[in-house]
Amino acid sequence: MARRRQAYNAVLARVAAEYRDVRVVDLAPPLCRAGLCYALQGGRLLYRDTLHLSDDGSQAVAPLLYAAIKQAASAPPPAN
Repeated sequence: MARRRQAYNAVLARVAAEYRDVRVVDLAPPLCRAGLCYALQGGRLLYRDTLHLSDDGSQAVAPLLYAAIKQAASAPPPAN
């Protein structure tokens, strides 16, 4: 899983470097601890399958997404 995450992060970094208006939001903090991402936390199933979040997983990352969207909405557009 760590190798797949590193490859994914590398792709995101390349896209963000190429397109200045792209913002990357790390959703791992509420799902992972010490480099390990868990399918179950506190009796809640976080993933529906290997790649998709469950309702509880979505609720866990929602505050991060909300904050990122709110910040992006209030930021001035990037200069050309």
